[in-house]
Amino acid sequence: MASESQRTNTFRKKSENTKKTTATSASGGEGFSLPKFQFKQLGLTLGIVLLSASIFLFIAFLSYLLNGPSDQSLVMNNPDQAVRDAARASQNWVGYLGAQASHWLIYRWFGIAAFLIPPYLFLLGIRLMFKVSLVSLTRYAVFALFFTAWLGLLTGYIVILVQGYSYWSFLSGGLGYELAKLSSDFLGMGTFILIAGTFLIFVVLFFGLEQLNWFSFKGNPEEIDEEFSPKEKEKPANPFLDEVEDDLEDFEDDGSSWEIKGSEPEPVAKAKEPATPKTQPTFDFPDDVVDEEEDLFDVPQVNLLDEGIKPAKAQPVSEGNFSVQKPTVEEKTAEEVENLDPYDPTLDLPRYQYPTLDLLNEYDVKKVTVSRQELEENKDKIVTTLENFQIGIQGIQATIGPTVTLYEIVPNPGVKISKIKNLEDDIALSLAALGIRIIAPIPGKGTIGIEVPNKNRELVPARAVIGTEKFMKSDKDLPIALGKTISNEVFVADLAKMPHLLMAGATGQGKSVGLNMILASLIYKK
Repeated sequence: MASESQRTNTFRKKSENTKKTTATSASGGEGFSLPKFQFKQLGLTLGIVLLSASIFLFIAFLSYLLNGPSDQSLVMNNPDQAVRDAARASQNWVGYLGAQASHWLIYRWFGIAAFLIPPYLFLLGIRLMFKVSLVSLTRYAVFALFFTAWLGLLTGYIVILVQGYSYWSFLSGGLGYELAKLSSDFLGMGTFILIAGTFLIFVVLFFGLEQLNWFSFKGNPEEIDEEFSPKEKEKPANPFLDEVEDDLEDFEDDGSSWEIKGSEPEPVAKAKEPATPKTQPTFDFPDDVVDEEEDLFDVPQVNLLDEGIKPAKAQPVSEGNFSVQKPTVEEKTAEEVENLDPYDPTLDLPRYQYPTLDLLNEYDVKKVTVSRQELEENKDKIVTTLENFQIGIQGIQATIGPTVTLYEIVPNPGVKISKIKNLEDDIALSLAALGIRIIAPIPGKGTIGIEVPNKNRELVPARAVIGTEKFMKSDKDLPIALGKTISNEVFVADLAKMPHLLMAGATGQGKSVGLNMILASLIYKK
């Protein structure tokens, strides 16, 4: 038992000796192992790489501005040249690699906006190396992205206006030049408006502006602010919160812990009470406002009078007495209604003067005549088309209008009108017309009309229609002049008799012209 209690753990010592022997034999007698990459070391290494890359790109870009033509020809005109020969011939301050980077980033892609890339890499490298943030990287990234596109568009459009695509197009880069070319094709000189507008929008959003103080307004500035901004209650001051916010700004990230460099905050018991605002918001409602709100619910009652209806006799009630009082307001209201004169809309605008016809353009209208040959050809085509579908006619007559010609046909007895109306597309195809209209039957006549557009249409000016005596002396409530009829007479309709106005038709049939004539007629007449 005693011997067993004196036994020691020799396995741990043996394993430790084995590890030492292995490490010694592997290192040749000295303990050495490869360092493990920590996260902080990786950030520091990456920061050094980014800092070096930013300096390299800045020198390469600056050299490209001075030695651009020689390096340009070297990069573009010698694709088969050996890399070593090209590197020797490069005049860029940082060699052939700098010339290639400048060629792609400046000439091919971003133009002079590529100079925004080195500062971003520099700031990011400083952030990773020294844990110091000189500026907000997010805000700078937004700033760089916007001005990369904006400068490319601006310089590209200037290059297009000055001389077109040339060596100096590197100012905008390939992307900026194509963007400016696309904008120039669609907007033309409006590209300057696009450039100025996007810049102002960026300034407002980037700096958080609520109003532009570039112009001076007359009046009290406080009143202007109250009109364009919602009213907010004044927040009471809290000195304790101000001290805490000042202390939060002194926090620094040293990679391991947070430290507070400011003084310790005072105990809560010693903190001062929140100061009351100097001016308390008051809500004083004037008397007139209250009266207006009360009047909103004071709805006048309208009593309907009917002399033909006599008041019913009161029925006897078992409990209590029921009495009916005749209102006296009804007689007064009836008298006022009887004395009212008809409404005259001209009294609202007594100084209004109707526009003169000089505002409308006067055109030299030439009388368009339809040749006899055209009439005969259309007549033969209509007759042939109807005969192909076993429809006979007794006669056909043509009436020439300013824009269309009306062909009146008299069908044989027993021919259905619907059968002729279904042939509208076939007749239009045979006449090779843009579109025809079949009037079946013509009101007041026992014929069927086919309107065919003339090859040479006669122009009907609005001045020649509105200035006619038929329109000016019309006694209709809302007269509108829509043009001329098939018999060259001015057509005047009454808009008051069209409570459900619906305009429909194919493209080019005159819907927009009709709306313009309706508005012009109302302006000149009413």
